[in-house]
Formats: sequence, C-alpha cells, structure tokens
Amino acid sequence: MNISDIRNIEELNQCLENLGGRQKRVFENLKVNGNKKILYHYTSIYGLEGILKNGEFWVSHSDFLNDKTELKYTYELCKEIIKEITNHDEELHRDVLNLFNDAYHKHDELETFLLSLTTNGDSNLLWSNYSHNDGYSIAFKYPDSVNSIRRSITGENFVVFPGAVVYEKETQKQFLKEQLQIMVELYNLLSRGISEDLSVAISEKLIDRTTSIKLYSLFFKDSCFEQEEEFRVAFIGKHRDATQEGFRVSNGAFIPYIKAPFAENKEVIESITIGPKNKMDIAKEGLSKFLDHHGYGDLKQENIKKSRIPYRY
Repeated sequence: MNISDIRNIEELNQCLENLGGRQKRVFENLKVNGNKKILYHYTSIYGLEGILKNGEFWVSHSDFLNDKTELKYTYELCKEIIKEITNHDEELHRDVLNLFNDAYHKHDELETFLLSLTTNGDSNLLWSNYSHNDGYSIAFKYPDSVNSIRRSITGENFVVFPGAVVYEKETQKQFLKEQLQIMVELYNLLSRGISEDLSVAISEKLIDRTTSIKLYSLFFKDSCFEQEEEFRVAFIGKHRDATQEGFRVSNGAFIPYIKAPFAENKEVIESITIGPKNKMDIAKEGLSKFLDHHGYGDLKQENIKKSRIPYRY
C-alpha cells in the first residue's frame, strides 16, 4: 500500500512498518552491528589519569563541539533535499519546509552528549589535534566497551547509540531523502481532507521521521573531516530532566558533561599507546605501575606501546 492510499490509522501504521522500522533502519545505516573491532580515544596525560583512575569518560554536550558548523550541517542538507524532492514547486516547498521545521525543532529540548572515538590508533592528525603529540591513545574493545557503558547508564536518563560517522555526502543524502520523501507524502495526505484522528496520527509520524533525522545528524560530518575516521557514542536524554552532571573547563569555557562509566569491566581496554613526542623511557614504566595500581594488571608490558610516527626536531 502507498501512503497516498491510506484511509485510517491502522493502514498508516502498517504502511510505515512496511517501509522499515525507524530505529532498525537507522542502526543498519550507521553500521552499529558490525564485527568486533578496536576503537581509540586520544587524550592528554591528565585525561588518561581521570579515565583510568575513575573508570569512566566525561562526555561533552553536543552543543559544545569543537566545530560549531556540525550542529547545522545535517539541517542545511535537509533543506537542500526538500527543495529537490518538492521539484521546485514554491508553495509545496514552503509548506513542507515549515512542516519539517516544526517537527524537527520539537527535539531541541532533549539533551545530547557525544563521546568521540576513532578507528585509527596512531594518526598524526589526531595526535596533533587532541593530545599535543605527547599524550596517549587508549584502545577499547568494541562492542564490549559500549555494552559496559550502556549497562551502567541505560535505564536512568539516557539512551545510548553507537555509530560510525558518515562523511560521504551522497550517502548522507540517500539516508535523509528516505525520511524526507515520506514526510512529503504524509504532507500530501494531510492536505487531502482526512479525519481528525488520522491527522493527529500523521503528525506523530512526522515527528518520528525527524527523530531519525536528528539521530543521523549526530553522525554526519563534512567530508573535510574524514581523516579523523571517527566513531561516536551518542547519549540522548529520555526526557527534559536528563541533563549534565557537572562542568569541566576547556579553552577558557565551561563545558557541561555526563559521566559514562565502564569500570565494571576494565578488560575492555586492549592497550595504550604513548604519543610520538613523548620520548621519555620512564613514561612506559610509570604507566605500567599506574595501571597495576588502579586494577588494570591484565595490561602487560606488550600492551603498552609507543607511537610509530617518527618526529624530527
């Protein structure tokens, strides 16, 4: 059945179910169910100390990302796609865009926090950007690490979504167009003169579409960042009261954060790499003793590595 043929709420639900479950489709597109892998987190020695000593991440609010354009990237892409699929019909474009804006911004009050990881554990770019070349890269087992975090935080205030960042614009547009095309068809159904009950149900389904788009927006970045090979874990508030636990100071600003513990399973750490500019022999020995003191005794000497990137002075 096509959306244009829908006559009641039961047919609406069945039609959209046939088009694919909202969460299932998004999960598949973000490849969260892939094979086991190793993910890395770059940090300074002070960040490393906090993460290992407390067995937790401090996860920053998504509004405080390093690149402010990230917050608008997917929204602007959606506007571009809406213009395409309304075939430059000015009246239809205006109405659908207004409908999209209204549904999209209903999610604004939900707090979102992002943990940034990467699939590259010895990257010249990432050493430079996130640990000043003399920091550390922590290797975490996936999905074990995310499952450990999820067990510690799910059921409270947040839902946990892991996913690989998508950089290819045409792929992003394909995923978004799937949702936006349904929105246009639902708008056409709304304009047809239908019952009030069906109209209310359609309005709810429109919000479902923008829920998917909002989730995509957390994992879409401009292709100029693809060298980061980023993998993210998103923490999305279940309700308005889901908010930060504290503030940390970074670059002269207060950054709201939540705690994401993995301490129940310290074996999720595979290894730790010392940054390329840290040439001190005592760095490896000191780290080894620190790990043993804080309960990471399973990490042997061979699990403490040094970056292979050669630096010239």
